[in-house]
Amino acid sequence: RVMAPKAAPKAATPTSAPTPTPPKAAAESDSTDVPPAAHAPWKGAIGKAMGVALPKQAAAHVEAPMSPRPAAAAATAAATQPSAGPVLSEWREDTLTNEELAQTISMSKVRGIELELDALAARIAPTQDYKSACQRCLLSFRGQVAASPSARQVLRPQQHVELGGSHAQGTEIDGAEFDIIVRVAPRMPQAEREALLRSIRETIEGAHSRTMMVSDSMRGYHSQGWSPMSVSFTEFPLRMVGHVLVLERAAEQGADAPLTIDSAIKRLCDCCQAARDVIRLVKLWATNHGLSSQQDGHLSSIAWALLVIFFLQSERHLIPSLSSLLQGGPVPRPAEPPQLLALLRDFFVFFTSRGKHPMLGFSVFHAQEFQSPSGGLFVEDPAALKSLGQRRSLTEQVGQAQWARAQDEARKVADKLTAKPQRWFHWAEIFDPRELPPEKIQKIQPLRDTLEDLGVAGVAAMPCGAAVAATPAGGIGAPVAGPPGLGCFPAGGPMGFGCKG
Repeated sequence: RVMAPKAAPKAATPTSAPTPTPPKAAAESDSTDVPPAAHAPWKGAIGKAMGVALPKQAAAHVEAPMSPRPAAAAATAAATQPSAGPVLSEWREDTLTNEELAQTISMSKVRGIELELDALAARIAPTQDYKSACQRCLLSFRGQVAASPSARQVLRPQQHVELGGSHAQGTEIDGAEFDIIVRVAPRMPQAEREALLRSIRETIEGAHSRTMMVSDSMRGYHSQGWSPMSVSFTEFPLRMVGHVLVLERAAEQGADAPLTIDSAIKRLCDCCQAARDVIRLVKLWATNHGLSSQQDGHLSSIAWALLVIFFLQSERHLIPSLSSLLQGGPVPRPAEPPQLLALLRDFFVFFTSRGKHPMLGFSVFHAQEFQSPSGGLFVEDPAALKSLGQRRSLTEQVGQAQWARAQDEARKVADKLTAKPQRWFHWAEIFDPRELPPEKIQKIQPLRDTLEDLGVAGVAAMPCGAAVAATPAGGIGAPVAGPPGLGCFPAGGPMGFGCKG
């Protein structure tokens, strides 16, 4: 929407008489001051007004002054301009209204935010190096199980020791801790389980103290099982920590094995390509805000994943119900892939709308909400419903205060993502809740200090609108007076040097 006056015609040389020039030739003669690829007739006019000769390199950085032509004059100039020719010497009004221009700017901001979110989702997705390191950790742990005399009698490492949790679901975050599942015989007494794990721990501490370190686990699994210890694998440059989880193995194996929570989440996420990205982003947000610790009465990582899946089922209709999927029902195929930003925004809007909702029961098995028997949050265990026919909650430990805090934090995200008009923001405002003191926030060095470091004298006296002349050595020299209001641009130096304001 920036307009510029027509460039002033060149003065005739004293040794030659002026000759009439056709309009097309005159327009072509104006373009000889600048390279053809960067033709802009106003640049020469700015240089003449300032009393300095702008070289070609500097002229390429000069922006058009804010001096729109009247509509009638622009129409007349457009009528007299020849239709042929690669360059127009007149500026024309665009056809955008103020509302359309505001909408275009807002769309550009939203598109930039979308690209940054896509880049963040790709960054937290597990890399091949991380996956390989997890498999090597699993092999090392299996080796210690095989080396333990007591464990060898009741466990087959290749069959009964595996990665579980987010790794089995395909929702793991790059560099995160992982779960090692030890599947014991059904109805094994607790004393025998403790003796089994104690034997494995003693084997690790005795033979591989330099590459594996064992500690008491700080995790509790109220709905999944018992976690007696954690193992740190020190042979990797990455921080690799596995939490050992003891679960009962099913009597049937292979295709007849009963459904587990991890396998249910995996099958549902396989129906929607964007589901895992949304789950990772939500888990990252919840973890960084301290909203995913079961020990503190918050939702578990599995509960957050099931809430995201239920949202994609009921609100966006991108994933079918688990019951339909197990029966071979159809999988939704949207005409266009959904935008990750829209999915994340709508999830937080959905989540905050359930703060005081009477229906706080969520079932991914039926893709329906229901009245919670306890009156509080009730995220149904799909595996228990399928295998045992029992409606079991995965969020029994979630307290009212923790649920209210999760609602408050989610509402902040929803308000930021639904603001109209949309302003640009950094995603760290959402995913990184740390509050740094002002003295620790990284700042750009003031321009005045930068110029002083470069040895430029008299910076404080430079008025806004001054230009910096080039020294014979190609450096930055004394300021050259220029008309105020046109901004600060140099004659031979980078944009902005010499600006005090």
